Amino acid sequence: MIKKLKPIDYTLLFLLFSICIAGMIMMYSASSTVAIRNYEYSYDHFFRSQLNTFCLGIIGLIFCIIIPFRIWKKRIVTLFIVVGSIILLFLVLWKGKVVNNAQSWIFGIQPAEFIKLGTVVVIARFFSMRQELNKPIWYGSGKIILFVLTIFFLICKQPNLGSALLILAIASSIFFCSGININYFIKKMVLTSILWIPFIYFLVKYGLSEVQMTRIKTVLDPFNDVQREGYQLVNSFIAIGSGGITGRGLGNSIQKTGYLPEPHTDFIMAIISEELGFFGVFIIIIGILTIVCCSFRIAQKCKDLFGSLIAVGIGSMIGTQSVVNLGGITGLLPLTGTPLPFVSFGGSSLMMNLMAMGILLNISIFNNIREI
Repeated sequence: MIKKLKPIDYTLLFLLFSICIAGMIMMYSASSTVAIRNYEYSYDHFFRSQLNTFCLGIIGLIFCIIIPFRIWKKRIVTLFIVVGSIILLFLVLWKGKVVNNAQSWIFGIQPAEFIKLGTVVVIARFFSMRQELNKPIWYGSGKIILFVLTIFFLICKQPNLGSALLILAIASSIFFCSGININYFIKKMVLTSILWIPFIYFLVKYGLSEVQMTRIKTVLDPFNDVQREGYQLVNSFIAIGSGGITGRGLGNSIQKTGYLPEPHTDFIMAIISEELGFFGVFIIIIGILTIVCCSFRIAQKCKDLFGSLIAVGIGSMIGTQSVVNLGGITGLLPLTGTPLPFVSFGGSSLMMNLMAMGILLNISIFNNIREI
């Protein structure tokens, strides 16, 4: 055990804990008023809940650091992930709990969050096995495409379009790093565009719910209806703008006192901007960006293709979620309910991200041992 901990990437580990602790502090600041005003809980209710989840997440992190990442490549593990993901999503649609207009919760967790990591493992195994067996990338791809589309459809039915699109983005990132001939892929996409362009058009036009269409329209003109559809986004703008360079000071946010709904979840970065200003936002973004860059560096150094693709998938997952969250609060992208990794309140998201970092650190250990 001691020998295994020696080559661990302590810089990445320190960075991870620093962001998590900063997130806990800001989540405590952002949620205290909401807990009392909106839910009649104690002021530290959400903080204690997140702290408990963080402790459980640390156990998951340690477990994933200790277990060799190649364990996840075993056929039985992949089969368990595939079957378990589909069963869980069917259970969510059947008996799930509705929160914020989405039936996404069951057994106290949000399965879609854990399925993001599961998708990384399944797709990484598929493409690594193609190369190990010296078979074309497209060989047997029908199974993996069916799995991804099934997951996408079931999550869309909740409806949780944000998580569904994130899974597609994560799958695409691994796909493009798997050794595929990009020129061949572009030619295929151009030749088949007569099929997929009309499909996407009808999916957007008739497949999106009224709430989802409203969110898209709100991004285009949030000030059209400030008191209703544009209320969250406009108050997010006010929070971000009022923070300036140095912010109002920790705990001194005005928008969290009833103006900005759920400031401890999707909009926590708006509160960070208001209380800590540009410098606070810059530090958090640089920290997350560094984790993403470390993931890609670990992927580049890894001589095992499966480990390399997992590292790419984890980096893409954290990076994409961050971009979607920040794009939502700044009005560059529609609001999707995507939490900011390691910072926003959300037990399922925090646990999944900590487990993902555990796998990433294990791959890093594998790289460092090979170099010794």
